[in-house]
Amino acid sequence: TRCSKKSAAFINRLLLPNAPLNSKYIGIKGLAAIVKVRPQLGTRYRVAVVDCLEHADPTLRQQTLALLCRMADASNVEAIVRTLVEALAAETDAFKQRELCHDTIGVAERLAPSNEWYLRTLTDVLGICGEHVRPTVVQVRLSLSPSPGLGLSLSLSPSLKPKPEPKLHLV
Repeated sequence: TRCSKKSAAFINRLLLPNAPLNSKYIGIKGLAAIVKVRPQLGTRYRVAVVDCLEHADPTLRQQTLALLCRMADASNVEAIVRTLVEALAAETDAFKQRELCHDTIGVAERLAPSNEWYLRTLTDVLGICGEHVRPTVVQVRLSLSPSPGLGLSLSLSPSLKPKPEPKLHLV
């Protein structure tokens, strides 16, 4: 715990706005390693991480997006997925778009606050890069039910429902 906090403080210096590109890259990679062990430490550096997303270097942006996927939790999933979808829409490289597409859907599936939110997100992703979405992901079932309004309710097939995040017990 003490070691990870000291490491995170050092990484914060690497992510300062005026830090050189190589320092930022090392900082993002280091923070990604810390977030694997202590996810709550990543939230302290959200502003620095977002600054790295705005950097001109594509490798730094790609590593930062991967870090955001690791930082996602129930409290920030909607904001992070919105950022991922925006990055997905701006990506012009087909390989990077495919990777980001899978990462975005993975975060959305894992942490979806509701089926409706997941379906809206999936629709947005399909509109941007539908050719990269695995067919199993699109097996969304529409079921008719006597519900108020349109009389149509959306539900996910059991294999696509968001799974609860595993609880980690840190010593």
